[in-house]
Amino acid sequence: MSMIGDTNLNLSFTKSEEHTLMVRGYTIEKRIGEGSYAKVFLCKKIMNNKFIFLACKVIDTKNAPVDYVNKFLPRELNVLMKIGHPNIIHVDFIFQRKVKYYMFMRYAETGDLLDYLMTRGRVSENRARFWIAQCALALTYLHGINIVHRDIKCENILITESLNLKLCDFGFSRVITPEGYSSTYCGSIAYTAPEVLKGRPYQPKKSDVWSVGVVLFVMLNRKLPYPESSPKKVLENQLARSLSHNPKVEEQMSPDLKLAFNKLLEPDVRSRYSAADFLNCDWIKTDPRYKQDDKIKIIQTTSGYSVNSSLIKKAKERASKGVSDITVLRPQRPEMSILSILGTSNMEQDPKQEETKEKILQKARQQKMRRSQPVR
Repeated sequence: MSMIGDTNLNLSFTKSEEHTLMVRGYTIEKRIGEGSYAKVFLCKKIMNNKFIFLACKVIDTKNAPVDYVNKFLPRELNVLMKIGHPNIIHVDFIFQRKVKYYMFMRYAETGDLLDYLMTRGRVSENRARFWIAQCALALTYLHGINIVHRDIKCENILITESLNLKLCDFGFSRVITPEGYSSTYCGSIAYTAPEVLKGRPYQPKKSDVWSVGVVLFVMLNRKLPYPESSPKKVLENQLARSLSHNPKVEEQMSPDLKLAFNKLLEPDVRSRYSAADFLNCDWIKTDPRYKQDDKIKIIQTTSGYSVNSSLIKKAKERASKGVSDITVLRPQRPEMSILSILGTSNMEQDPKQEETKEKILQKARQQKMRRSQPVR
């Protein structure tokens, strides 16, 4: 998604939309990004007489492929309702009107990782270790609740003002069984694991880890390990374990880092690291903030609610009929504690859930009753 600055919003909000935004304190400022069927806007949210900046992603399903609207978008919404982690971009609020979805999420002031590397150059081994461990922490959390991302790349990793990483863009994510397989080809060729390129059912948790290895390579070398555009050529290099590091980088690489690369970018899935294995490797433990006796603990409960699939179905039915009422979706507030080996700063807490499922249903019933009353 390209990053731009444009004060021409071209959204033409209805009164109901303006009311929904105004009640919750949201004000759209300008457009900052654009894709084939989504736009990203910078907005302000007023809280306790203070304001914070958020990013608002607007998805126009009218211009999106049918497969995305019917399969991938519902999966993304379902996942966003369930997750919450310091190294995953926090979604503040979601609502849907007609054929558009509006996602308000934390604004990452420094932009994405690819822009950072292109403008500031490659990072040191210490910085790369800090950042890639944050990615692995997010991935360990996701895999622990059987969610896979399937599109990890530098463009989908955001950087905050305090230089912490946030994993974002869950358009290809999905919930799987603990040992589940996937058969859908997802992601960019340069970040895709060899088992995915082979076109066979694959273990998406392990393919996520391969993508993390590619991201680590790009951080250190400021180039892709497999830049070829041909999937066949990329697969050949992957299976041959053909990695071409920048000579200066390779000269300064520690033995533990070389071993970590071998285990992350291992073509044999059975020998490849899991996300948890990577966090416990010797290279990560080299960081002075790591405590030998500490274990990463991710404790989550099943409290709160995730968006009901029937709610999404009804919203899509209303959209197809052109009904203009707004469906409000709130991310749950996961009750979890995280012992991070890196002491992540600025750990945002999700706001208290304002609307329960019962309240949403109650409002829907009231709106239906009002519409059914005769006009006098």
